[in-house]
Amino acid sequence: MSQARERGVHVSIDLNHRERLWDYGVSASEIMPSLVEKADTLIAGRGDCPACLGIEGDGESGSDVWATSLSDKVLTSFPNLSRFGLTIRSSSSADEHQWRAFVGSRSETAFSRTYTMSHVVDRVGTGDAFCAGQIYALMDNQTLQEAVNFGAAANSLKHSVAGDTNQVSAQEVSDLA
Repeated sequence: MSQARERGVHVSIDLNHRERLWDYGVSASEIMPSLVEKADTLIAGRGDCPACLGIEGDGESGSDVWATSLSDKVLTSFPNLSRFGLTIRSSSSADEHQWRAFVGSRSETAFSRTYTMSHVVDRVGTGDAFCAGQIYALMDNQTLQEAVNFGAAANSLKHSVAGDTNQVSAQEVSDLA
């Protein structure tokens, strides 16, 4: 990460905290802030910032107020960051999910629409699909709103694909977005 920053490469980090897999003798909050300090874009799931950075949003978890306040707090705590992406999932069962995304910068915020997915095939890799979709759109010089829409559509489509790799085209993602 340090070498990438020294070379002017935009660095993204996805917190992707999995409590049951974290077994390193120290907590995530003792390790992750030093990595986030070397990033330009941070992407997190609903519980990642409290677990990894000790930062909570205000208001009801998953609400617009919560997402916006969490973004403000993260961007204030880490002045190196230019963007903060957030995935917001709620599940009524293993195969019924509602999912949307948020991206904030220092000057604007954007929410995707909410996707309601039934008969989910596989959740593995859906967060990665969002990250990849958002990064792809931003590298394509799309607006923040277009980037969150593209990332959210990539995530939504990945729920219908078995395995951890999203087997859809950029055109299919664009069509859904």
